[in-house]
Amino acid sequence: MNLERGTERINPGIDKILDKTQEEFSVVFQEANAKRRKLHKKLLTFIPERYRWDEPAISFTWVSNNINRSVVADVDGRTVNVEINAWKDAEEGGTTLRNWNNKLIGNSASGTPREHELLRMAFQKVSSWKLSDLNRENPLSRGAGN
Repeated sequence: MNLERGTERINPGIDKILDKTQEEFSVVFQEANAKRRKLHKKLLTFIPERYRWDEPAISFTWVSNNINRSVVADVDGRTVNVEINAWKDAEEGGTTLRNWNNKLIGNSASGTPREHELLRMAFQKVSSWKLSDLNRENPLSRGAGN
């Protein structure tokens, strides 16, 4: 078993696609941080995670403006599907509520200029979401005694 960041590597073909996607997203993130640096804003860091051996995917997660954000790229054959997610958890009356939203951005063949463009669009879209854009809500837990 070949491990990367605590997850099992899937197979060389899929891993190559996920490696390329991670490289492409790193470029998108570096571009965003270059702009933030010019504005003297705090730089963002993302955490890449490969998961779901049955559905090969890589996610890039970060926090900005107290909102958790992620771009997920899952692989279906040689196609990369790009989706965005954002969420914020809050305590309300002894219950943890999650406000969230997600959206499919699109799909592309792996390693193409279109994939880079989708990742860039995904980053920009999810980064622009404010708390008011997190228009779905689910209770996650109730406090003891409720």
